Amino acid sequence: VYLSGWTIAALRSEFGPLPDQSMHEKTSVPVLIEELYTFLRQADSRELNDIFRSLDKARKEGDKTREKELIEKIDGFQTHVVPVIADIDAGFGNAEATYLLAKKMIEAGACALQIENQVSDEKQCGHQDGKVTVPHDVFLAKIRACRHAFLELGVEDGVVVTRTDSLGAGLTQQIAVSHKPGDIGDQYNSFLDCEEITAENARNRDVIINRNGKMMRPKRLPSNLYQFRPGTGEDRCVLDCITSLQNGATDLDRDQS
Repeated sequence: VYLSGWTIAALRSEFGPLPDQSMHEKTSVPVLIEELYTFLRQADSRELNDIFRSLDKARKEGDKTREKELIEKIDGFQTHVVPVIADIDAGFGNAEATYLLAKKMIEAGACALQIENQVSDEKQCGHQDGKVTVPHDVFLAKIRACRHAFLELGVEDGVVVTRTDSLGAGLTQQIAVSHKPGDIGDQYNSFLDCEEITAENARNRDVIINRNGKMMRPKRLPSNLYQFRPGTGEDRCVLDCITSLQNGATDLDRDQS
């Protein structure tokens, strides 16, 4: 069962139906997970109760064939309980906030968490334009927070589903930190829409980056968000996927072995 963020926002907020912008109460997801598992376990109990009543009746009547049939049905009983994949949106805050919410969801019964690389307070529905992404180091910290939550609760096979919204995101909240050419931060910044400048035409409070020895000024909106070059969404999606797979939390798994 997949609990999508937009469904929770539309149906489970005390504020009434809301858009898919992480405006609903963050605890509404773990509460719903607990409710679902309660209903599913009740379905198990009711069905098994009927089977055991029938078994008692068969034994009372001495119907060995029926008794054997019911015992086989009990042994092969398939539970109504199914895995729950919970949408944690963009983490509802920083990495620590993501970790705390992830623990609540896992304690409620979620076996998998889906997290996306948008900015929490700028979050938009996945199919909409105008989305704002975060640099990879910010997103990786949240992925690791989810993995830490699983491990702390003793769930070593918990799943973290990472989703990129870069295809429809033309903006970033911040410029990535880069320590050397070609690192993750430098690759992220290479998609920024920039114009070359000189020391003479640099403006007060400009943000300037060095790109191949040239002074470049990223295009910054009045909202203080930075713009990506048009047509780079697919390439950014590929980089997002590779980066999450290679750097998400694989070292944590090795540390546990």
